[in-house]
Amino acid sequence: MLQRLRQLLTSVPSITVVGLLSAYLLIGFFVVPAVLKWQLESQLAERGHAMRVGAVRFDPLRLRLDVDQLALADGQGEAMLGFEHLMVDLEWRSIIDGAWTIADSQLLSPRVRFERARDGSHNFSVLLAQFRSDAPDAPDDTADSAMPSLRLAHVVLVDGQFEWRDKMLEQPLVSRIAPLQLELHGLSTLADAPGRFRSAHTAGESLDLHGNIALAPMQASGHQRKACRWPRWRAGSTASLALQSPRAAWMPAAA
Repeated sequence: MLQRLRQLLTSVPSITVVGLLSAYLLIGFFVVPAVLKWQLESQLAERGHAMRVGAVRFDPLRLRLDVDQLALADGQGEAMLGFEHLMVDLEWRSIIDGAWTIADSQLLSPRVRFERARDGSHNFSVLLAQFRSDAPDAPDDTADSAMPSLRLAHVVLVDGQFEWRDKMLEQPLVSRIAPLQLELHGLSTLADAPGRFRSAHTAGESLDLHGNIALAPMQASGHQRKACRWPRWRAGSTASLALQSPRAAWMPAAA
């Protein structure tokens, strides 16, 4: 019995399987995080922007990716976007279904700064133009058909911050939305049932959005509730909303 087991373990197929599994684990745990961090930082540096990534971890057994302390700045060192932590949990069924299926995704403390100059350009214009020039020419199809196959079972955004600066106005505008919370369930670019979303924002006044959303074609419907938190102003209002592509149009209606 022991002799047969020894022969089985030392056979060429067994050694091959062990070798392939070991290589897969080594590449997943060590090579993938190092390459991903290097590519993020080097690709942005070549385009005149600074990308800083704290740590990247990948678990090849659970197909889970974790990224810590990511920050993107322009050529002048001004912050553009970043986050404290990103977690993406990919399902093995993606291989069978032929669609990226994400069981869970969490984004903690994302920050985005959007600044529009007097000439109409914004702080992302140069970077987006460089990426478009590097990309191969895409076929002349609709935007919906060009979307990748993607399923998002659960997405959570916690403590987000969005800052808007507009210098095109006579008096420059600076606006900030924080903290921003967002939760999505069952979002897909495939012909599935529409997913559900809920978003909340509190900063002097509270805004609560919830409803259904789909990506192919892009459309959303739901309800919003807005209320002031200041003691002197406690009025609240509710409204229904809808969004539909290709020409997005919000249609509020008093509830």
